[in-house]
Amino acid sequence: MGDFGEFKIAKLNQTAVSDVDQLVLEELYSLRREINSVKREVTDEDFLDYLNINDVDIYSMPVSNVLTIIANAQSDLKKS
Repeated sequence: MGDFGEFKIAKLNQTAVSDVDQLVLEELYSLRREINSVKREVTDEDFLDYLNINDVDIYSMPVSNVLTIIANAQSDLKKS
């Protein structure tokens, strides 16, 4: 192999944290995961309700139509 020149490796600074700080960080990450999970559940339920109300069967249509339905649902759900 030829010479590819000089490479610089990024240096990451590490900071020591106390056990209490570590626990707080872990709890914050846990809360973030829970919030994201709830958001997904609400979004999924809203989307399924939208499909039922509008009598849409996404399983019997081409993917391009499904993408349009999803875009319309997102737009309509944001308005409500």
